[in-house]
Amino acid sequence: IGASPYGPELITGAPDFTLPNWQENATWTVLGGDAIANGAASNLNGQDALVSGVTYHISYTVAAYVEGTHRLFAGSTGAGTGAETGAGSWTFDIVYATDAGRPGVMIRAAGTSNNFRVTSISCREVL
Repeated sequence: IGASPYGPELITGAPDFTLPNWQENATWTVLGGDAIANGAASNLNGQDALVSGVTYHISYTVAAYVEGTHRLFAGSTGAGTGAETGAGSWTFDIVYATDAGRPGVMIRAAGTSNNFRVTSISCREVL
């Protein structure tokens, strides 16, 4: 079996969401290892610092989806082609761009009304 193409996990507590490693913001709650979006558009900011110019392999899983949209960011760089909808798993290889306001991974509940649960998160450097 070959070596992993990824470095070690960089998000404290992953795959679970844990406080104070995530900044609850407006309509986000961290509870029981999950991040729960319930309400208007807002951001859930991770506090684990990433390095500018490095490519990261980031994945997250959404469950208990009722409504809304979600989008992943690494610093000021948004992944994907737009806001995602529905339950499922999403994975991105993304080059981090420095943003003092977002030191690490951020998940945005982007809909005008959001009701879903993010059940896992992972961020590893692509070697």
